[in-house]
Amino acid sequence: MEAGHLTKILDTAIDEHAFSGVVDIRHKDIVLYAQAAGYADRSNKLANTLATRFGIASGTKFLTALAIGKLIEAQQLSFSTKLKDCLALDFPHYSPEITIRHLLTHTSGIPDYYDEDKVADFDNFSLSVPWYELRGPRDYLAVFPDEAMKFTPGERFAYSNGGYILLGVVVEELTGMKYQDFVEQAIFQAIGMHQSGYFALNQLPEKTALGYVEEAGGWRTNIYDLPIVGASDGGAFTTVQDLTTLWTAFWGCEILPRELVEIYTMP
Repeated sequence: MEAGHLTKILDTAIDEHAFSGVVDIRHKDIVLYAQAAGYADRSNKLANTLATRFGIASGTKFLTALAIGKLIEAQQLSFSTKLKDCLALDFPHYSPEITIRHLLTHTSGIPDYYDEDKVADFDNFSLSVPWYELRGPRDYLAVFPDEAMKFTPGERFAYSNGGYILLGVVVEELTGMKYQDFVEQAIFQAIGMHQSGYFALNQLPEKTALGYVEEAGGWRTNIYDLPIVGASDGGAFTTVQDLTTLWTAFWGCEILPRELVEIYTMP
């Protein structure tokens, strides 16, 4: 597709759908399309730019998988390491056969604190503890359901936010660092993602977009529907340029060795 034709299609779509955000399309090192639209702050009419930081929600899970990969590279664990050998958890219903691979691939079968098969209203989800108390992976353990396993580990796929929370706790246990600090050091700083981070929703840095929910009466921010600080299953902030840096470094084997890159991208 010619760049001019692509531009026309996307410009039209942005207008028709009142899109708010950033689109950046590249082929290798060539930028085919880059456009910001809408507002980072609707109340103050602050426009999005190509440098705006956005919350990437569950895109954060990729960062967690990379953090685990760094520990595998350092031979601190392996894909076959059992969860019970990493963490002393008081979850009697959990199978002792759950491995790091099961958690990474959403095949562990653990009951999920945020089970997307059960949640009816994603925009108004709440937990038994206030969102402002959730500042790291360990804080989520208190809201993990006391239920039986959904299935035997490895039996099938079931998207699991809780599984990635457990991976974050594993990172903290093996490194002695806060999960967010480890990602900051081992990934963001290491490859030059200087605009990315885990920012508290009540202390957002400049050029950071608020998230919005559309309702019958208009728009509202989602700050009361999210943990105050992101953890290992969601909540990091980044820019399109930093994401470009991330993918370039990943495919260039600058974060993980080629062997792990091939394993991570295997269908």
